[in-house]
Amino acid sequence: MTGRRILAVGLICIIVGTKFWTSSGPDQLPEQMFVQALENANAGRLDGVEAVLERLAAEKEYWRHLAVLDAVLFLRSGRPEEALQRLSSIPEQTPVREHALLCGGEALYSLQRLGEAQQVFQILRSEFPANVAARRWLGAIYYDLGAYDAAITELEAVAVAVPDDFRPHHLLGIMYQDFEAEDDAIRCFRKAVELDPPADRKTQILADLAKVLISNRQYDQALHILESQPDQVGTSQLYALSFWGQGNVVEAQEQLDQAEQQGALSPDGLQLKAELELARGNEALSISILEELISEFPDRMDSRYQLALALQQVGRKKESVIQMNLWKEQRKQADELIQLNLKAVMDPGDAEVRDRLSVLCRQLGKTQLAEMWHDAAEACRRTQTSVEP
Repeated sequence: MTGRRILAVGLICIIVGTKFWTSSGPDQLPEQMFVQALENANAGRLDGVEAVLERLAAEKEYWRHLAVLDAVLFLRSGRPEEALQRLSSIPEQTPVREHALLCGGEALYSLQRLGEAQQVFQILRSEFPANVAARRWLGAIYYDLGAYDAAITELEAVAVAVPDDFRPHHLLGIMYQDFEAEDDAIRCFRKAVELDPPADRKTQILADLAKVLISNRQYDQALHILESQPDQVGTSQLYALSFWGQGNVVEAQEQLDQAEQQGALSPDGLQLKAELELARGNEALSISILEELISEFPDRMDSRYQLALALQQVGRKKESVIQMNLWKEQRKQADELIQLNLKAVMDPGDAEVRDRLSVLCRQLGKTQLAEMWHDAAEACRRTQTSVEP
């Protein structure tokens, strides 16, 4: 599962106002029992649901409620086709229509029938504007199709609808960071922190914030964030990158040495190590580190540019020219990638654009992105097939 796919899964798992059912006493009305059991089943708490099924089965006028609860249980047990079959008996005009649409849309999504799922969730959003889940799922579908502007629009609507929830802001920050919209990413990460997330999530959000601040060359602010979490493991590389950005070579080297003692360096850490070695006059070691880094991560254009400069510095001019030309070609491809991304945003159903993006990402060495765009292209084709008359 790619990092982007994981992000999409995180997007649809924002839980809003979940309540847990604890009893189904005889004084409860069937409607109350149904709603509580439904929330419980969606949250993965199945204790007592069977009793509700029996109660609904005994009340003939609640057969629609029973069908929806059955469908949700099928869906939660990994049987989306059976969930859809169970829902097919429910007429359009019914008091459980909102629940039926939500379950049906999720079942279609799990089957990657994105065109049909999109239509269902659009109906759900239109008929039941207060249903935040509809926007969450539409955001996931647009994300899978590479329609990032639409995905962001839906996620921002979730953030407005649930103003105390830090999670949509965190996910928005990740998406903006991925698009190199760093100012927006910083804004969203800071908002997520302001909403007082749990300690473990706050640590992750602060680390994400520090990374984007470093990328945006706001080194003083990055250090301030890092110093607010002094005992966190794994921040040494971020400290090193911040100190290096400030021109503090000694502190950068000390922090990088500490990070290396704690485990393998990240690609950013390895590039910093190469730059530090070059600054100390260890050209051969610096070049070796950069060559290994580019071999494993060919999409790192900054590392290739740094390698070209290092080769020039030691007089290996022909090799330097080769690397510089490769860097220039990557820059052209990166520019084309930006233009194709814009086309994909404008047309969420264009499979050919996504195919081209997949090929281009593979040429650039962006393997995960290539897989994501390939999956998006296939999803577009399935969507086109599903909506044909």
